Amino acid sequence: MTSALPTPLDLLENTPWYDLEHAYGEADDTPRYLYRLLHDDPGERSEAFGKIDSSLIHQGYLYSATAPAALYIAAILDDPRTGEDFVSPYPWDGRKRPLRAALLNWLRAMARSCAYDEDDTEDEDIVACREVRPLVLDAVLPWLDDPQPAVRSAAVDATAELLRAPGLAHRVPEAAATLRPVAEAGEDRDERGTATLLLGTWGEDVSALLADADPAIRACAALAPAQAGNPRATAELLAALTRPWVADDWFPSLHGWFRARLVAAVVERVATFEELLPQALAVLEVACDSTAEDDWGPLLRKAFPDGRRSDDPLTDAQRRFLHALAGHDDYWGASSHETREWLRSFALPDDREALAALTS
Repeated sequence: MTSALPTPLDLLENTPWYDLEHAYGEADDTPRYLYRLLHDDPGERSEAFGKIDSSLIHQGYLYSATAPAALYIAAILDDPRTGEDFVSPYPWDGRKRPLRAALLNWLRAMARSCAYDEDDTEDEDIVACREVRPLVLDAVLPWLDDPQPAVRSAAVDATAELLRAPGLAHRVPEAAATLRPVAEAGEDRDERGTATLLLGTWGEDVSALLADADPAIRACAALAPAQAGNPRATAELLAALTRPWVADDWFPSLHGWFRARLVAAVVERVATFEELLPQALAVLEVACDSTAEDDWGPLLRKAFPDGRRSDDPLTDAQRRFLHALAGHDDYWGASSHETREWLRSFALPDDREALAALTS
């Protein structure tokens, strides 16, 4: 257990739970469920976790009992019993993982919820959760290189959320020192990609990974904000989007999201739409009406940054992009509202036949 943390027993006995609240009222039952997280019976542990999860981070909301509960959960992470198998209380969650991984996921959710609008200092419950982040981070960091993949992954996710706190920026090098070997020489692509993306987000130098043998890792390195002015990095991103269906399979858990990151980066980094027309046409092959906000919509904005005036002739690149859009059924179903709304917002025909006629 991290020495700076109160002991679990101290937290249970010395926290004024009767004066605190959770989503369903007084938090006088919270210490009972926290204690039962370490019960010998897996069913008891599962039920206790479900109660804690639903009452203390309810639909993203935090409560006065959340911060002391987070300290308790952080304090028991190194209890051997949290290394035992965990059965989720939710029927849709069939993941096999230790209780420790589930607790780390819970701490991540807490950190994410209190990171919204850091300038807001009026909500005392959120402020209290922010104030415990340094101690929670102390407890989370040792698990970044745990032998169990589920624990490592959960620790990385929790660390990423905790380090969004402006006051914890000085702790980035500590986390980066553990993740750099994973990014550079890890055996699992998902873990390497996640580590590379985080290092880049934190401002760490990932330029050496632009020469990695794996194109997925090269693309992750190229996404680093510090690489925005590097032509080699931009070339890697364009190469990845030349075949977005391949890039989608690089990180199955990030399906769609990774493509959106690639699109957002190239739209920012290239000067003209003409430079990324091949990639834009390729994206249309895998996108659809519902993904407009994430992928083909930003490309449409790049093609028509100021919208279209009715008397303006289309450039060849604009015409080819719109022609391809009109030609794909996935954008024109009866419920394809996004396509029509996006086209209207750029003063373009929102009717398929009219769009095809414009580009013929």
